[in-house]
Amino acid sequence: MLKRLVGILALALVVAACTTPVLDLEVSSVTPEPDAIDVPVDVVVSATFNVAIDPDTVDGAFLLEPAAGGAPVAGTLSYNAATRTAGFTPAANLAYDTEYIASLAGTVATVGGVTLAGDLEWSFTTEAAPPVEDEIDGVSVTPETAELTVGESVQLTAAVSGVSGSPATTVTWSSDDDTVATVDADGLVTAVGVGTATITATSDFDGTFSDSAVITVVGVLEVVGDYPAYAAAADVNTAISIAFPTISGGLAPFAFDITAGALPADFVTQDATSPDVVGATYAVALDAGTGEIAGSTGFPGVFTGTVQVTDALGQTATAAFELDLELAFRYTDADLETTATTFSYPEFTGPDPYFIVPGNRVQVSGVANTDGLPIGFLADLGWALVYVSSNGSPDAGEIASFEINTLQGAITQVAGVPAVTQWTYEVTATHASGKDVSFEVRFHDVANPFDD
Repeated sequence: MLKRLVGILALALVVAACTTPVLDLEVSSVTPEPDAIDVPVDVVVSATFNVAIDPDTVDGAFLLEPAAGGAPVAGTLSYNAATRTAGFTPAANLAYDTEYIASLAGTVATVGGVTLAGDLEWSFTTEAAPPVEDEIDGVSVTPETAELTVGESVQLTAAVSGVSGSPATTVTWSSDDDTVATVDADGLVTAVGVGTATITATSDFDGTFSDSAVITVVGVLEVVGDYPAYAAAADVNTAISIAFPTISGGLAPFAFDITAGALPADFVTQDATSPDVVGATYAVALDAGTGEIAGSTGFPGVFTGTVQVTDALGQTATAAFELDLELAFRYTDADLETTATTFSYPEFTGPDPYFIVPGNRVQVSGVANTDGLPIGFLADLGWALVYVSSNGSPDAGEIASFEINTLQGAITQVAGVPAVTQWTYEVTATHASGKDVSFEVRFHDVANPFDD
């Protein structure tokens, strides 16, 4: 009987054990606590369960979002089996002084499939933003340089950079030389004297930060006088060189250009018999960098004009020039190729300007051959030969005569020479510009050498 009772009891215990109810899945605690305030912005939001759960059911079941609306907070989920805690770590710190709502869906379940009784939701508010320390990291002045003339002004500006908090962004302006440039409280610089001054802006909040601009003050651009007067013979080989007058004030570099008048035209030779001067160009030009007028030319006349100088500030001043170029010619040998100041003859011992005339023609010009003078120049040039005297009777000298080509300046002895051994003539060349040149030449009969 006793064995039967024990067996029945054991069976009852097994049945009782098999019908023990499973515990409900509940959240035992959350972090932060519901309605918590001053929650750190780097908080990890978590929920701890009363029994172990299936970690896979947490994915997609946890949500954190601002209470005022907006995108859910991004982050990562984790599950600690030992503590039965599911945690959500935001990808970045939460916003200061902001209410957030955390929610856990009722789909979270145990391994056995027991789920939460329903969705869980709670809220909390993060801490207020900490006070920001006032700080700057630099001052910048613009422009960094300026060039002024006395009396001119320029506005400088100063920017305070890297500001955090609410420091003063104002600056105090100063000049290291008030005799050159002054500056007012707003950064307006005024030039008062020639020289260089440094204008500085210093932060009112932190005096260790400042920046500066360099101000160069120059005098008003002026030219002292005009070009020196220039007068010379206009032989093509005559070198012309006149420097620009003295400049006062202004800021280099300077640029020069002709604003009125003109320099002589270029003189291009066309000598076909003297290769060394074929196509040679003679010109007078203005140097745009120095203002010097230099070169050489054969054109006679009076040339006037005005040269303007401009400095780096755009100031301008002028100087007048005048070139008074007279005609000048050298004697050219009868072979039309040799330039000479005298004509050679073995028995000739007389002084200039006595010449032996062996019957060939004599050229008188400023180039190796009168034929080498530009056509335009020759067209404006006329030659004349005037008898002066001879050692025979005046009538005989005039009858003998010499002729000159009025276009080329070639002198030829006329045939039928009377009993005269020495002649003196005056050669005159007249240019359309009004310039002319005269010089005396003496000829000696080759058969009767000149006896001084």
